[in-house]
Amino acid sequence: MLNRLNRPRVYWSCLVLLLAAIAAVHVATLRPGHGWGGDFALYVGHAKNIAESNPYAATGYLYNPEYPIVSPPTYPPGVAVLLAPIYAVLGVDIEAMKIAMIASLIAFLLAVALCFRDELTPGALLAAVALLGLNHYLIVDKNWIGSDMPFLAWTYLALWIGMKASRAPRRRRMRLWLGFGALAYAAFATRTLGVLIVPAMLAAEWNGPLALRRRRRGYPWLAAGPMAAGGLFAVLAATQSLLLHSDASYFDQFNVGPAVFLHNAIGYLGCAAKFWHNGYAVLPAALLFAAVALAAVGGYLSAIRREVTVLEVFGPLYLVAILAWPSYQGERYLYPLFPLMLLYALKGLGFVSQRATGRPVRESQRESSCNRTTGSFLQLAWDYRTPVFAALLAAATVGSYLSGYTTLDYGPFREGIAKAESRALFEFVATRTRPEDVLVFVKPRVMALFGGRTCSIYRPGAKDADLWNYLTRIGATHVAVVERDAAMDEAEDPAVVRYLREFVARHRHRFELVFANSDFTVYGVRKHPQPDIAAEKLAIHAGL
Repeated sequence: MLNRLNRPRVYWSCLVLLLAAIAAVHVATLRPGHGWGGDFALYVGHAKNIAESNPYAATGYLYNPEYPIVSPPTYPPGVAVLLAPIYAVLGVDIEAMKIAMIASLIAFLLAVALCFRDELTPGALLAAVALLGLNHYLIVDKNWIGSDMPFLAWTYLALWIGMKASRAPRRRRMRLWLGFGALAYAAFATRTLGVLIVPAMLAAEWNGPLALRRRRRGYPWLAAGPMAAGGLFAVLAATQSLLLHSDASYFDQFNVGPAVFLHNAIGYLGCAAKFWHNGYAVLPAALLFAAVALAAVGGYLSAIRREVTVLEVFGPLYLVAILAWPSYQGERYLYPLFPLMLLYALKGLGFVSQRATGRPVRESQRESSCNRTTGSFLQLAWDYRTPVFAALLAAATVGSYLSGYTTLDYGPFREGIAKAESRALFEFVATRTRPEDVLVFVKPRVMALFGGRTCSIYRPGAKDADLWNYLTRIGATHVAVVERDAAMDEAEDPAVVRYLREFVARHRHRFELVFANSDFTVYGVRKHPQPDIAAEKLAIHAGL
């Protein structure tokens, strides 16, 4: 069977069947509803504006520069463009938009198969695609509308076209380089970290054989193709910045330092190990991760000794970038590195196989080796192409995956936007407040989308006088309080949720109750002639 996979028709048939099976698993495990994470609401708000020809930034989300960690005022347009046709036909149909996430996942897996085609054997490549598509992280994450899946698809499509452009004949090279520039921009338009694809490709070209020959002949180190790709990317990115979305607000939260690196390194190391988590015991997952990581390091070192491609440059560059970013993002920022980890782990296992066997063993050599009583069992195992270590690692991986599936939640979201109390909150805001009203809520982007009103977030931990000044500055007319921390279902730090509730309790006479259910309470803000002075007096009186 493994030999038959070398036939292109058999390999592509197996790949199509595998992708169809992965898509079926993801569709079958869709969970009705959506959690409280606010990124999806801003993407859908942008998609709505594109479909209705409204200003791109007019989502109703009011950015608070004093608490920039929530999100910038706008997001790049890549996801919004993907969702806009769905909104134009179906409106805010969360379930249909999740199908778009699954389609992006399948496109990503196909891009990985194309990107790694010359790097792995067909059997190893199919195994890598299966391990990617069926990982428990992605099984869970496709239930959230966001940039993760589209970014993966555009990133690996760009890497694939870049590798083809680097090796293509002269007559096809320029078209492929322009395609690379467009795809790299598509990744950047989906998530800002996509900007790393271009310098990674240029750095790989600087070390490539064509560039080395050009430098020896006295020509510039970059040919016209890479320069054209970089120029196209720069023009598209600049146009986006001028017309739709600027990344300048990200610098409001940028604070690089050793503490940030250490915090992120510890967090991302734990998340990387959880890719192999079995759902129950930590130690087996840690050992499995260590084995795969060790093989990946060996595979990476063997790869860079032969040739440095964009894959060898992009991985380390991306890792440094997420370690430097002050806002820790968990496993979702590790998704682009997971295929590379699998690639180099499989390469590392192949390198170990070559070291164990030396050269491929002929049939007569195998027969004579079986007659020997000396020699290691491992040598005989490799001679018969039954690599013990690889087999044990594969069995442990499959067992970990299957065990992990038993701990996943496949039912509807218990807390989130579809819950009756949440729908009642949105309906009240949409029908019982004025269009010009301004709200303050812990999830401002979600409220802006489903409540249809301008909404901002407070800065948790601020002094009462500072919060009163902010409410006055934005003209806040209502505050929406979360009465149960559990209503956010771990989508927000309980301390952040409690802050507004306790603030309102301290100044109860300044608010008018207008809506309440078991999860949420909405108060109207009573006007006061001098809110900052009054707040200071109240704080002194309360002993704050």
